[in-house]
Amino acid sequence: MISIKELEHMNAKNLKNLPNPGDQYCSAALDSLATAVRIYEEYYKGRTYTINFSDGSEITFEINPGNLSHMLGIDTQGIKAYYESIPKADRKFKKLDDAILIYGGYNILKSVGDCQSVDEVLELCRTSHHTIINFYRVMIRCEAFNRFSNFLDMDFGCINYDNEIAVSKGFASTNMKSRKFLFVESNEKNAPYFMLGIAYSEDGKPYIETTFASVYNEDLFSGQSITLPTSVTVESKESLIRHEATAKQKLAIYRNLKDVSLKYNCIFNIYDDYQNNLARNASQDTKQSLKERQFIK
Repeated sequence: MISIKELEHMNAKNLKNLPNPGDQYCSAALDSLATAVRIYEEYYKGRTYTINFSDGSEITFEINPGNLSHMLGIDTQGIKAYYESIPKADRKFKKLDDAILIYGGYNILKSVGDCQSVDEVLELCRTSHHTIINFYRVMIRCEAFNRFSNFLDMDFGCINYDNEIAVSKGFASTNMKSRKFLFVESNEKNAPYFMLGIAYSEDGKPYIETTFASVYNEDLFSGQSITLPTSVTVESKESLIRHEATAKQKLAIYRNLKDVSLKYNCIFNIYDDYQNNLARNASQDTKQSLKERQFIK
């Protein structure tokens, strides 16, 4: 379970003031990072996702390799700068040497997230007095990213975030650029939802800005419009896969997330076909329930 202290330490800017989490925690964070890199390679690299929502809107995005390190909480430039400050004769991390030689943030990320490099990463962190990697941030962001490993599961919702609504409800506007937040239940008491923040570039192209565990849920949810996925399309050079949500899935998603709507006074934005599916299934459920009661009698 994610503790309150971990959530506080996650956002620390000065790593010198953070308590040393210990090798066991650091190793677990690196293991989660390795899983995230594997998931990226398997599900996201070279792929474009298009998600259609219950209000008739859609969003198309891809995760750029150069942005992945930020999403997972790794400061590749800081790692590179520190490693290059070490005399060459004392550098013992061969995979990091190779990654820096063909410099690219993604290559450095892969060398740090290599499950066979844990000892080298831990030793590098010790020599830096734990000032190059915030393992609390890595642990939480990777857990959030890994929870979104397969959009085809259709188990997430989307907040169409409006700053003006947040301010009108008495909340400060977010300092993130994101205007859509994909959210999924985390099964964590202190951070009930994991989120992917989607922002828009100047030319209107959406991109994944950040990954995080949501703590201040009222700030993001209250009064906002929530949409639900109806289909997901995954496109690569080799294939195009489209997964359409069944009526049963739509109803399951709605039921799973309706508590959010009630708790934070959100608005479910769904078009007529979605409403018809829900109504039809609700009617079938009622008939089934009546049959079961008659059978019991």
